[in-house]
Amino acid sequence: MKEIQKLLVLAITLSFTIILYAQADIEYIGKYKYAKWGDEWYVSINGEKGSKVDIKHLVVSLKNGTDIKEFNFSRVNLKKLKDVRGKFAGGFFELEIPNGLNPFEVGKKLLSSGEFDHVYMNTYSKISDITPNDTFYGQGEHWNLDKIGMSSA
Repeated sequence: MKEIQKLLVLAITLSFTIILYAQADIEYIGKYKYAKWGDEWYVSINGEKGSKVDIKHLVVSLKNGTDIKEFNFSRVNLKKLKDVRGKFAGGFFELEIPNGLNPFEVGKKLLSSGEFDHVYMNTYSKISDITPNDTFYGQGEHWNLDKIGMSSA
């Protein structure tokens, strides 16, 4: 009788686990995994919620450091995507995804073209509320942190 109870508990647990994972929205762009919690998308790290994802922007870099202006988007059946800030961080570009397009499908198309080294969703960074452990911080001893708005950054 105890064996039947154990099997029943295992079956119920397994059923709920399958249902839970079947309901989760999971997307991949290459090796990057994204999951939807509520109405928001996040990087998924071992099934845990990572950084929040900005689904309106992809971060990309072309092979050999090529400029995004030279990429022909029609080769992957996409209209030209808007570069929102130019080249940054040694060869990356931030592309805006037009309304109506699935950002994950756009990312997969770009990556499968073979012309990109990196394609991933842009993420939001969490800023800490912790005051730095620096005896001079807040005493005006640093180079004009107030002028650049560091305390609100």
